[in-house]
Amino acid sequence: FFLILASCSKDPLLDRMKTIQDIGDSNPQQALLMLDSLDIQVRSQSEYVKNKYDLLKIRLNDKAYITHNSDIVIKNLVKYFEAEGTLLEKQEVNYYAGSVYRDLSDAPRALEYFFKSLEYADQNKELDSIMVCNTYSNLSDLYYKVQDYKNAETMARKEWEYSDKLRLDPVLSYMQVAGALSHLGKKKEAAKLYDSTFYYIVSSPKIENYKADLYYLLGDYATLKNIKMATRCDSLLRKIKHSNLTSSNCLSYADYYILSNKPDSAIKYCNMIMKSKEDSTGFCKYDASRKLFEIYSHLGNKDSTVHYAGIHINIKI
Repeated sequence: FFLILASCSKDPLLDRMKTIQDIGDSNPQQALLMLDSLDIQVRSQSEYVKNKYDLLKIRLNDKAYITHNSDIVIKNLVKYFEAEGTLLEKQEVNYYAGSVYRDLSDAPRALEYFFKSLEYADQNKELDSIMVCNTYSNLSDLYYKVQDYKNAETMARKEWEYSDKLRLDPVLSYMQVAGALSHLGKKKEAAKLYDSTFYYIVSSPKIENYKADLYYLLGDYATLKNIKMATRCDSLLRKIKHSNLTSSNCLSYADYYILSNKPDSAIKYCNMIMKSKEDSTGFCKYDASRKLFEIYSHLGNKDSTVHYAGIHINIKI
């Protein structure tokens, strides 16, 4: 297949990378293996080819949910493509700069680069519309994490608008808008969107693909004190194999069991979060320690109440 590409192209190596990029949209792990096989060959090529290779590697790592842990490479890529790149390349490199700083928990710089990516998209008739949609999704998530729920809603609705035009799966858009609305005190509007999400999922022939979304819905319904719908989410999740629960998943179960008046089960899931090494940002441990403080306070256990109050206060997020 690559030989055919090589015979038809002025630059077969760039064509190979374009093919790997296309594969990476659906199978990033396989694409990363294919890209690594080009590493030695790429290092003898032009600066443009080497930079395209490095940008593609960051793109594939991002799509494979591999957390970025350094900004060294992306800073060099931004500098290069800002000077030499097309509008589409500038949109892309700034988007992935935003993704890197998002993973590094540097919200101000992440916001800066995501907005810069949108600026280049606005200047370009041949913009990457899916990347624009993902940019608004990231912006919504960042604003949500810093508790700027008004902007979180605005960005989520922009994402929804693009998602609808592109006929993409609407679940993430629904969830992000609903989450922002819930924190803005618009509980009825949020509940309607959560219900729309739930019924969209149950109508899918592959419900297991929405396992992560069901965990979030479980917690969201618990927060709204809708035990009926939370229980329906729990029932669906029990039909899907539970494996490698994340801290966020455990937090949803803790909220559900608090609502169900089952403190022992809630304590179990909170303790799973406190023992986990996965929560690098500390957000889940912060919430779990607060819940443990509240549960033990309600149970009248003074020693545990004081213990988790101290932990909660000292967690840095």
